Amino acid sequence: MTWFYPYSPFSLHKSFTYKPDQKVVQGYVKDIEEFKTFKKKVDGTTDQLRYVLETYEQDWLMSESSMKMDEQQLNLILFEVKETRQLLLDLVAQQDYTKEEKEYLIHTIQTLLTIEDSITNIKAQPMLSKGKLETQFDNLHQKFISSFFVFRSFYEVAHED
Repeated sequence: MTWFYPYSPFSLHKSFTYKPDQKVVQGYVKDIEEFKTFKKKVDGTTDQLRYVLETYEQDWLMSESSMKMDEQQLNLILFEVKETRQLLLDLVAQQDYTKEEKEYLIHTIQTLLTIEDSITNIKAQPMLSKGKLETQFDNLHQKFISSFFVFRSFYEVAHED
């Protein structure tokens, strides 16, 4: 039973080994590296947005290897996402952005809220089968990628010449 339902109350080691799609990870890592190169060209300084980037550079998102996903790992990911969302909310309040920049920033915040919901749903459903968990984690991985692209769009618009 614990093999089919890794997070079930009957499972001794409530964990799931997530194996991401290697091609997706390779493309994502390439996109992150390109963004970091662009960011260095725009402003060589380190600023609070580097913390946002760390959210998108988590090991489980960047690794082609299998990763063990237990409740502690999910809590850590959720914490990172919440912290990033709060940081972006603070930016909306503190900075003077154009309408377009604010729209991208708000959309990034919305994508992070969706990610939070997805993580919470995974944690709240202990009887998900391995197949469903694989689908849920694949979807979560894709949501992080989509969120990164929205954040990248915000950053590029905010730093246009």
